Amino acid sequence: MAEVFTPIQLVTLTNDTSAVNAVNQNFTAIATAINDVLSRSGVSPNQMNSSLDMNGNQVLNLPPPSTQNSAARLTDVLSGIQGTVPNTGTSGHVVPFLDGSNSWSNTQTFNAGTIFTFSPVFSSDIAIPFGVVGVTNGSNAITGTNGEFVSSNIGFGSAVPLTSNTPANVTSITLTAGDWDIDASAYYKTNSTTNLTLAQFSISTTSATQNLASPFYSQMNWNPSSGIVMGVNTFNLTTPRNRVSISATTTYYLVVNAVFTVATMSAFGYLAARRIR
Repeated sequence: MAEVFTPIQLVTLTNDTSAVNAVNQNFTAIATAINDVLSRSGVSPNQMNSSLDMNGNQVLNLPPPSTQNSAARLTDVLSGIQGTVPNTGTSGHVVPFLDGSNSWSNTQTFNAGTIFTFSPVFSSDIAIPFGVVGVTNGSNAITGTNGEFVSSNIGFGSAVPLTSNTPANVTSITLTAGDWDIDASAYYKTNSTTNLTLAQFSISTTSATQNLASPFYSQMNWNPSSGIVMGVNTFNLTTPRNRVSISATTTYYLVVNAVFTVATMSAFGYLAARRIR
């Protein structure tokens, strides 16, 4: 017991009044000391009003923790505390274990920049759809994640004027490091007297320079001696979807070219890519 009781010494009982007062003061001091110590049987009040200093001694015979505020023994920490995680917060939801199995009662959606690595184990009595469930809310994939989509579209009214046999950029997109599918379409506009002998386009990593590597390249030829006059017309060339795997940010250009005489030509088009991984 930390309380120190120093009784008043009775020198003589000759004076009854003094003796009674001394005894009563001792009783009062004893009562005060008793009220300021912990009760082994739990009589209230029985809570600490300041920190308890064990002075390096053990607290013995603690039970396994059962509430959020229970003390944990070393054996509990080393072996993992077993039991039901209590409700937390105002929602009443239960916090799942981070180092054990959890039973989910509803669909779980994780929206975060954190990368989760795990091996899911599904119970045989739970119906799990095959494949990855896609979004249904019309949203776009987050930059840097699978499904990210990058595109550029130059429309009919913004067609780029062409000079015969001179490659020109219609548009471009910039892709960050990753594994992408990329494709493009080029559209050509001719005038009433345009005489055309060649039309070509490609997806190139060099500005205003054709990439002649298949399948990033597409071309159409006509008789070089006579050519073809299409009149006021529009036609297009396309490339199949191609894979590009890059380790650094790269710009891709939609490069067009045409060999023609007499009148003018212009081109517009579409260039797009989707991240696969």
